[in-house]
Amino acid sequence: MSRLTKLLKVIICYPKRFFSNVSLLAVIVESKLSKPVSVGSSANIRYSTIGCYTYVGKRTNIAYAEVGKFCSIANDVSIGGGSHPIDWVSTSPCVRIVVVGSSVKYS
Repeated sequence: MSRLTKLLKVIICYPKRFFSNVSLLAVIVESKLSKPVSVGSSANIRYSTIGCYTYVGKRTNIAYAEVGKFCSIANDVSIGGGSHPIDWVSTSPCVRIVVVGSSVKYS
């Protein structure tokens, strides 16, 4: 999709925001927002799904995530966007497993 097409798509969607609780200053890209939801100013929602009756605070970043119904997300929160192995016992960055030859080291 060309940049002009994307820009036109965003401009066409703006009038819908006048009659909703989605801030005009929020950036929403390729995401599905169920109705009703409330999105604060300067929120950035990309490639995500937001369930109905969910509140998203100001300056919040949500990327590649599914947020359920009746959720409240505070201001200045970042969700998604990181990459970590989901098949490990822990997704914590404190646990690192290094395989050297046939031995396993934990650091």
